[in-house]
Amino acid sequence: MKVVLIGAAVILIAFLIALHYIPQDNEPLTELYFTNHTSLPSEAEVNSTYDFAFTIHNLEYQTMTYQYSIVVDYNDTERVLGVNNVTLEDNASVSVPEKFWIMDDFTRAKVSVVLSSNESIDFWVTKRIV
Repeated sequence: MKVVLIGAAVILIAFLIALHYIPQDNEPLTELYFTNHTSLPSEAEVNSTYDFAFTIHNLEYQTMTYQYSIVVDYNDTERVLGVNNVTLEDNASVSVPEKFWIMDDFTRAKVSVVLSSNESIDFWVTKRIV
């Protein structure tokens, strides 16, 4: 019985030593999310402006400049409402206030925030019936 316990302890110690030498690369990433998703508009009227905000959190292990676009897609047409840049140090985040509007009659529209690195978030609005 002692031999089995000693053998198991030796195997466990060898496993822990081998585990220690396995490189643990941290994977860089960017978090992109709506700052307060519960306050996003779900209905919209033509020619009215609506506010929303999103957050970018840099976890890339270096200073990054993010280019983002605000895009509204409705009636099979994609409209870029604006393009801007924000620079963030590693592990920094920023909440960005933005606006969107719809200029033509529509039934349903998708509002998107698109980063130049192809990350995106979106929400849908329907036409407000008055």
